[in-house]
Amino acid sequence: MAPPNTRVQRTRSSPSAHRSPLTRRPLGGIGISVALAFVLAVPCAMQAEEPIVVAERLSYCGAGWTTAIYESGFAHQRVLDTCHADVDRFQLIRLTKERIETLRKAIAAADFCALPERIKKPEEQLVATPHFDYLVVKIRVKGATCQVGGGSDDLDAPANEATSKRFRQVWAAITALAPEPAE
Repeated sequence: MAPPNTRVQRTRSSPSAHRSPLTRRPLGGIGISVALAFVLAVPCAMQAEEPIVVAERLSYCGAGWTTAIYESGFAHQRVLDTCHADVDRFQLIRLTKERIETLRKAIAAADFCALPERIKKPEEQLVATPHFDYLVVKIRVKGATCQVGGGSDDLDAPANEATSKRFRQVWAAITALAPEPAE
């Protein structure tokens, strides 16, 4: 025989015993309901982690990719070929805190957020190119965001040598953590 459920108040043995109310539900059920609601609400209140760095190679026709680097030690990379619909792949790369700190130092050394938002050639050097990639890096530092981008041929222009060097230092630090895919 099973022992009685002590969490449920039993019916009165006589109609004259009016000392305590009757219930058919477990005692303390409201406390459990409140605790359960709190536990379920906490994940809803938490926000997703924002990336500290996002680097993109936008390609007119070819393999373009996006890499998002997170403070928690992961890089999420997506490769998408705009000319071949069957190329769309993802990978998650585990990063150490030391490697993320190396990236932060490269960003600081390049004074990245002081670069112009768009690196471009002077008007007299503009020429049409058949293959043109646009490189963009977005950095989030202490709640502020800076974004710098430039076309592959703009970054190679002699007039942009100093600016391009600083941009490419950061690009190299990013691709050292999450290498660009082979084309």
